[in-house]
Amino acid sequence: MNEESKLDAAKTIEWYDANAESYTEKTLARARMDQIKAFVDLLPNYAKVLDVGCGPGRDTALLAERGCEVTGIDLSKGLITEARKRYPQLQFDIGSMTALPYSKDTFDGIWANASLLHLPTLADVQQTLKEFSRVLKPSGSVHISVKAQLSDAQTEVVTDELSGAKRFFRYFKKDALVQLLHEAGFEIITIEQFNEATLQLTVARSEVEWIVVMAKRIE
Repeated sequence: MNEESKLDAAKTIEWYDANAESYTEKTLARARMDQIKAFVDLLPNYAKVLDVGCGPGRDTALLAERGCEVTGIDLSKGLITEARKRYPQLQFDIGSMTALPYSKDTFDGIWANASLLHLPTLADVQQTLKEFSRVLKPSGSVHISVKAQLSDAQTEVVTDELSGAKRFFRYFKKDALVQLLHEAGFEIITIEQFNEATLQLTVARSEVEWIVVMAKRIE
């Protein structure tokens, strides 16, 4: 099962590479400004922030507009190309969240919006959270949003309305996500689960629920 998941996840990255421009256009209006504000309010002035799974850089730019010194990182070369084209003044790196190319205690905050949900294995999730803890400064803050697990399936390849393509997703339960964060050295600040249909979006999928958590690294 793990090997199949890895293959499906790799194909998802290939899809992002091939459809970077069209996907960027579809997601520009989906920014959650309330979540960005809540995250920035946790940070010091001129905070150094890492946008993990930054995609085409939408949130990277929004965080920079709010005074953060932001670096975006994504595994999709196509999406990073789009990000660099749209926001040439910002730094974007190609790399994996399971092995972040940054030194220990580098960032005041990590923004991981809809990124852990593409990790193929639970071990990858655990390794990624350890990496978050490593590159965050003591008491640094992290924002994570993932899709909630609503059935027995922990992973799935689905054709969703947003992309119109088959993409790999990993789903999470609140209690399990909290436990994973605790194990990686984080303390929960807030956590909520909600249906996407409650949001004012052009494409709001009633079959999708999200979990959003704010946490801080324990010193």
